[in-house]
Amino acid sequence: MQLQEPLIYQNLESKFDACLLDEQNNQILFSGPFGSGKTTFLKAYFDTREDYNVFRIFPVNYVLHDNSDIFEILKYDIILELISKNAFTVPDIDRLTKYVFSFSQNLDQTVGKMINLFSDTGKSVVEVAEVMEKSLAKNQKDYNDLGDPLLSVRAFLKTIKSYKKYSNNDYVTSVIQEKLSILSTGGKSKNVLVVDDMDRIDPDHLFRIISIFSSHIDMDTQENKFGFDKIIFVGDNENFRSMFLYKYGIINNYNAYISKLCSKSPFNFDPDRELYQQIGKIVSGIKFKYIDTNNEFTIYDQKTGPTARYYNYILCSLIRSGSLSLRELIKFQGTHNVPVRTDQYEKSFNDFIDRFSIFNLAILLNLITPIGLTTALQAVSESPLPSERIVNNGGINKGALNSELSIVPLQFYFVEKSMDETKNGTTELFTFGNEDITVTFFKRDREDRLAMRLEESGATEQKIILLTIEAIKKIQPYII
Repeated sequence: MQLQEPLIYQNLESKFDACLLDEQNNQILFSGPFGSGKTTFLKAYFDTREDYNVFRIFPVNYVLHDNSDIFEILKYDIILELISKNAFTVPDIDRLTKYVFSFSQNLDQTVGKMINLFSDTGKSVVEVAEVMEKSLAKNQKDYNDLGDPLLSVRAFLKTIKSYKKYSNNDYVTSVIQEKLSILSTGGKSKNVLVVDDMDRIDPDHLFRIISIFSSHIDMDTQENKFGFDKIIFVGDNENFRSMFLYKYGIINNYNAYISKLCSKSPFNFDPDRELYQQIGKIVSGIKFKYIDTNNEFTIYDQKTGPTARYYNYILCSLIRSGSLSLRELIKFQGTHNVPVRTDQYEKSFNDFIDRFSIFNLAILLNLITPIGLTTALQAVSESPLPSERIVNNGGINKGALNSELSIVPLQFYFVEKSMDETKNGTTELFTFGNEDITVTFFKRDREDRLAMRLEESGATEQKIILLTIEAIKKIQPYII
């Protein structure tokens, strides 16, 4: 799904507005499935808001270093961001060089250490090279002019000790705090640190990185060491949970552990799930009227539970694949006349059209899908939307969920099949193309006839799409 789907992203923006404006929510875990567009969303979100200064860092580049090195690399990563915002100038780099030199006592080592720290952030240091060159040239002259090269450094250390705002033990952090404070002129701007791409850190390093970042947060005040107003950690909470269980085997401790990154509950970003929750409202505004009967209906008429979930899943899958446009669905609101070839089906067929409104879903999709319905569904089957990620509200397992979703297309496809009551609870094998499908017969509540569902052990999203394609093929001849 792309950002041009306004309804879905407007809802997500409104929810994130509330999350960000919460003064008690200083550390936010921005959680969403890998590839769901978290980074793109956040960039677009902050690009339109002038009241935030946004700093982006990518700790996936830190993982090869020791913890003590990561503490230093993190600071220099933030300095690069400050330089990109014109907040860190030549005099600042000059002072930073003297600070590093005070520990190495060798200019060459100082240069090497600074370049390494900047390079280890994973960013290009081209933007800082000119600033460093001027600063180092000045320092080189100072050192050459002095009988004791450390004299200027000692004077510098004496100077920073005279200012309470600078800490001799952590001068770099103090400078970062000062620069962030200057950027937040008069409290009009908020400084936001986005710690991105945590999805790409492997389990062996992820929790070490989390511990390092959490150590920069005061657990009593919930304020961070650098003075950012907000820190947003970008990753997948469910993936983190799985990795924690794999690594430590104690899931009960996970919430306590991940709370190091969260002032409150994670912000859940999932456009697919948001779409699933909204699609019923959108489609319910689309009505059809058979020309020959003048009956008006929607595809959701008297449909709840498994049927509605099935409709939503199919529509979301088509939209996600690009085969169906949400924008076109929204524009399609209103009542549409539907010609049906009434002369080509008997009363029994008319009966099951009324009872099993997958027929209505087929009419909608046939009218609005430009590439052809079967072709669109075939494209979906190659990379189906994971059903449990968006549909599952009740915590049932994946197989049981897909089995439930299969009821609608199976019931339509086999509606004319005579079913012996003795089959209740039994299974049977059917073949669709190259696919073998095992179905279970069961009796639905408040219905006299038997129904069918995929056996849980073999229920997949691909098979749900395959069954839908076969049901649609059966319907197609009756739709003009």
